[in-house]
Amino acid sequence: MNWDRRSAAFLEDSIRLTDDAIRSVRQRSQLLRPTILDDFGLDAGLSWLCEGFMQRTGIEVDYRSSHQSRLPDDTETQLFRSAQEALTNVARHSGATKVTVELGTKNGRIRLRVTDNGKGLGSAEDGVRTLGMTGMRTRARVAGGVFRVTSPESGGLTVDVRIPIPPDDNEESHEPHIRILLADDHAVVRQGFRAILAQQPDMTIVGEAGNGREVLALAEKTKPDLIVMDVACRN
Repeated sequence: MNWDRRSAAFLEDSIRLTDDAIRSVRQRSQLLRPTILDDFGLDAGLSWLCEGFMQRTGIEVDYRSSHQSRLPDDTETQLFRSAQEALTNVARHSGATKVTVELGTKNGRIRLRVTDNGKGLGSAEDGVRTLGMTGMRTRARVAGGVFRVTSPESGGLTVDVRIPIPPDDNEESHEPHIRILLADDHAVVRQGFRAILAQQPDMTIVGEAGNGREVLALAEKTKPDLIVMDVACRN
């Protein structure tokens, strides 16, 4: 009887932890790719991002767009995340009072440009700010595009991302889709998570890892949106 009670309590705790994990996955995926991006596209997503940034930081944002049509999911995500990272850099390191975010097309490329009126490069925080740009440079490269940073002596900084517009982009599906990599050194735990997440229509498990080294290898190969990982995982 005592064993049955302990088993029931363990099962109840496991279900609660799994529900908490699913909620956490959804919250983090919302930050990485908000619903507005899936429903209305990059233009609406960037407008929403800029409005929220202005409300949180008090920094004035001038958003300009000449591109309203949809793009493939990957392209929209890469550009949206680049804008997020650029604005994060502005808030943390620039000392700017105004930012201009521009979205447009030129010569078969979609172009995102973020310009601030801050102190630019050349300060003691250069290393930190440059490190923050590594992700944007990587995103542009993954999408076959280019990433440039300019900072005139008079101050300010411009981040410029240009990505080729893939052909037949209007045929791309824009259904919400969260790609998850599971990592735990206990197979039974991964099996339990897999069974529960399989019931979520907007989530797909792209891989499973049993230790830290496998996580790194699979993350590089599968490029998941999120990694659900036991922090005590081996290696």
